[in-house]
This record gives sequence, structure tokens and C-alpha cells, in this order.
Amino acid sequence: MQKDIDNILIEVNASKHAYNVSVSDQLMHSTRALLELCPEVKEFPRYVQYFGPMFMKLAKDRDSQMVILDEIETWALEKSRVADTQKILHILYNEDVLDESNILEWAESCDESI
Repeated sequence: MQKDIDNILIEVNASKHAYNVSVSDQLMHSTRALLELCPEVKEFPRYVQYFGPMFMKLAKDRDSQMVILDEIETWALEKSRVADTQKILHILYNEDVLDESNILEWAESCDESI
């Protein structure tokens, strides 16, 4: 599993240079892909356990975590899955992908329907 994540990270890092893709865009698209993989929120922990190490390496700072949180908000509103947001955030927090302080800061500024 770790080797797979390492290979994904190599590809992600290569795309930064080959296609001039920003880290923010990489995180946004990776977050969207993770959310789209899970047809039901009950399956989300399994995917986060697998891809979590990749997100932890990409999202070490506040700004990166805010990109993830903003993409979760956008996805939830677009897909009418606002009810799943709290569960998703809890899972990402428990897997050490997101810090509590960043979640709380984001929550203060996010759409009121979330």
C-alpha cells in the first residue's frame, strides 16, 4: 500500500512540473476524486485509510487544508450531500488529514447551509 501511495505522489509531483499544475489545484482535484470514489459515506473511511497518507504529505499546512475543506464544501453543495459533510470531516480529522483548528476556522466562513 505504501508503495502505491509513493508512486501516486511521484506522479502528482511530476504533474506540477510537466503541466504547470499548482499544489492547490492538485489538492482540489485529488479531494474531488476521493469524494467521487465513494458512492456512500459509510465507504469513505476505507478510502481515506488508503489515500490518507498521500493527503497528509500534500496538506501539511493551513492553506493546503483549506483547499481540501473548500472543495468538500463545493462538492457537498453541488451533489446535495451536505448531510454527509460532518461525517466526512470527522473521518478526515480522525485520520490526521485535517487539523481541528483549520476545520473550526473554515466552519466559521463556510456556506451557512453546511
